[in-house]
Amino acid sequence: MDQIEFILQEKQNDSCHYTYVTILVNEQDIIDKLKKHEMPFAKKEGLINIAGSYEGLLPETLYNN
Repeated sequence: MDQIEFILQEKQNDSCHYTYVTILVNEQDIIDKLKKHEMPFAKKEGLINIAGSYEGLLPETLYNN
């Protein structure tokens, strides 16, 4: 059986501090899984930077719907 986890994390950059949600599927970050899936398409387009270039979800987006 697959396992899903939602983990609240915090990030600080030069302009702000924010909290976001990381989604793990079977203990792997879903963004890493998406990057692996998207990479062949991104390479074909010559845009490897866009594969998996997601940020985590804002908690309000996930928990207030």
